[in-house]
Parts: sequence; C-alpha cells; structure tokens
Amino acid sequence: MGSFIALLLMIGLLVLWCFFKFPPRFAPPEHVRLFNIMALCFCAFLCLMWVIRVRVNLVGTYDEKWLPELTTVGILAIEIVVLGAFFLARNFWLFKPKRRF
Repeated sequence: MGSFIALLLMIGLLVLWCFFKFPPRFAPPEHVRLFNIMALCFCAFLCLMWVIRVRVNLVGTYDEKWLPELTTVGILAIEIVVLGAFFLARNFWLFKPKRRF
C-alpha cells in the first residue's frame, strides 16, 4: 500500500505543479487567481467530506486499522482528478485564446 500511496503522491504533486506553473496566457491574472482559489477550496471541501465519510463509516469496526491509508488514498485521488479537471477546464475551455481569422 505504501508504494501505491507514493505513486499517487508523485502524480498529485505533478498535477499541483502543472496547475500553478501553466496558467493561461491570454487571461487576466486576477481572474485566474480567483479561479485557482475557487478550485483549491472546492478540492479541500471534497477532501474534508471524504475524510469525514471514511471516519464515520470505519470508526468502531474491524476495518478501522485501514483508516489512515484509505483517507490518504482518497485525498490524493480527489486532488488528482479535481485539480486535473479544473486545469483542463481553465486552460482549454474557460480562458482559451480568441480565434484569429
């Protein structure tokens, strides 16, 4: 399980790095900054809901020993999917450059 978490951590750091390193060039910086804050808050909210859900369902059961691993895998998976989707939406849909004819 540790190697899987390490792999997810590396992918998550790569997604986070790409999210901040490659903003759209043609968008106003204040709009991009607001979008980034909204995306990070949404991701943090989903991660918090995951932690609460897993904790409520596993505390007091036989599977309670898996609580740290399941929360870590869930948080990293949510971060990869959500920030990846927001990155694609931001760069290729919302703030795409104007077409030149």
